[in-house]
Amino acid sequence: MKLRFVICILQLVILNAFGQLTLEDIFLSSKYREKRPENLKFMINDSFYTVQEGNSILKKETATGRVVDTLISKTDTLNNGKFSLFDYSLSHNENFILLAGNREGIYRRSFVADYLVYNLIDKSFKSVYITDKQSGKIGNVEFSPNDM
Repeated sequence: MKLRFVICILQLVILNAFGQLTLEDIFLSSKYREKRPENLKFMINDSFYTVQEGNSILKKETATGRVVDTLISKTDTLNNGKFSLFDYSLSHNENFILLAGNREGIYRRSFVADYLVYNLIDKSFKSVYITDKQSGKIGNVEFSPNDM
């Protein structure tokens, strides 16, 4: 009997300390949603990962989360100031970064975008475009599995 009384008192104390738990808090708000990093891409040896923060791509240590290098900074200055970075991918040998910007939705998850390839060795950019168009947005751009 005393144990039940102690448990009830503890429950009341805990509820008063943390406030009221409602269904709206659980299902409609992000109050109890898990916190996880977005747009995180691990590198070949798993000792480092890259993350997009604003218009920059940073290389960080996996163990500490410390910034080791800034791979690309200020992508908003690319393409005459008309490049809004929304996604990127590394080549398999990690010598190139494919940048996607200025996304234009087509239907549901389908989209076209402007693409640039950044060479990490010589720090240069090249546009990706369809040969006969040489401008405009394209879709489904990926690196070749053998980096050719």
